[in-house]
Amino acid sequence: MTSSSRRNRITAAILATVMLFGGAVTSAAADDLADLEKKLRNARSQADQNKSALDDVLGDLEHSDKELAEAYEKLETTRAQIPVAEAELAKADGEYEVAQREATTIAERLEDAREERSEIAEQIEKNERDAARAQQGIAQMARDYARGNYRFTSIELLVGASDFSEVMADYSLSQTAMRTEADALQSVREAQAVATNMQVRLEAAEETIATLQVQAQQNVETTKLAQQQATDAKNRLDRLAADQSAAAAKIESRRQAELTRQQELEDESSELSDEIQKLIGLTKAERRRLKKEREKAEREARQRAEAQRKAQANNGSGNSGSSGSGSSGPPSSSGSGKFLGYPVSNPYITSHYGMRFHPVLHYWRLHAGTDFRAYCGAAIYASGSGTVQWAKYRSGWGNQVMINHGTVSGSNLMTSYNHLSRFAVSSGAKVKKGDLVGYSGATGTVTACHLHFEVYVNGNTVDPMSRL
Repeated sequence: MTSSSRRNRITAAILATVMLFGGAVTSAAADDLADLEKKLRNARSQADQNKSALDDVLGDLEHSDKELAEAYEKLETTRAQIPVAEAELAKADGEYEVAQREATTIAERLEDAREERSEIAEQIEKNERDAARAQQGIAQMARDYARGNYRFTSIELLVGASDFSEVMADYSLSQTAMRTEADALQSVREAQAVATNMQVRLEAAEETIATLQVQAQQNVETTKLAQQQATDAKNRLDRLAADQSAAAAKIESRRQAELTRQQELEDESSELSDEIQKLIGLTKAERRRLKKEREKAEREARQRAEAQRKAQANNGSGNSGSSGSGSSGPPSSSGSGKFLGYPVSNPYITSHYGMRFHPVLHYWRLHAGTDFRAYCGAAIYASGSGTVQWAKYRSGWGNQVMINHGTVSGSNLMTSYNHLSRFAVSSGAKVKKGDLVGYSGATGTVTACHLHFEVYVNGNTVDPMSRL
């Protein structure tokens, strides 16, 4: 076997030992990191689900204070992102910990390899000294042979000796010298073999040290990166926590104002119903009766909505507050026998008529119309023929067009078009179904451009979809 092949085998053995003991740490660390990665994926998936649910809830805040709605969105978005940030931090900390453990392991291996190299070097030096001494002894014997010492023939032993005992002594000395020479030569050969083997081991140790030094340098970079990622994750988590606190404080500061605003909107809605009922000539008794009927219907609707909300909470299911359908072309009626047509050219419903749970104030209120997607400046059309009762700004509704369609099926029918950016008609104007009445906007108590469309039967609101 050549010295090169022996060196390769020894190097492979050393590295195999390194991988054997280092591999257990790496495998365990890999399992930990895989678990952290799984938790991070789950957190992100949950955050996506929360965002989808938040989009539905934000629709219920369309008619709330804009700053309050923005603060609530910030709060809930932050709340959904905090578990993700926590999972990212845990993963980054785990990677940093693994990198540190690997650094410690590499340092220990490097120290062991250097100690082995030192021991091998010391052994080589000792072997070299022993070999030198043996070689010196052989050289001395060679010089003695050259001077004739130890070289005796049988005749010389017999002739030169004074008696037989001297012959035996000289013979014994000669044999001892020959064995000593042979032993010395054998020691030199063995020392040379050991020296060759030790040199191969030394070279293998040097290669192992070089490999470990490369790994150590790579690990330094890995550790720095993992540490930076952990720092970034911690900073992100801190920012989210600060954002959450700020949003919660903003909501709390505007809670009372929102309660007051919502009460004002309810009062305005009641006043509007009363105003319409007076316009169409209902008596005070009829107005009281209709008001009681409206309050009873709303009370029962709240009870049903709350029961449904609790049932959904128990089942862990969500509730979508929007639906849509598309069509093209001019506004038209959704079916035969219905008096009204859609007030937008491409109807898409973003929020239906019905009870809404206020996510900040935690109470049920009536969403008294149907919201249609209508981008800022989009044309809004009369859903039926009639007379413009008024076109003016009305607090929570913003710019409002109210059209009186007269008596339909024995009851007065009116429609209102709210949050308009500007008017295309004025009070007293006669309009036909499909005539332009205004343009979509975000005036009044609203967070974004859309059309809030309401239908009144004898002054009380009804679900517009029951008439479209």
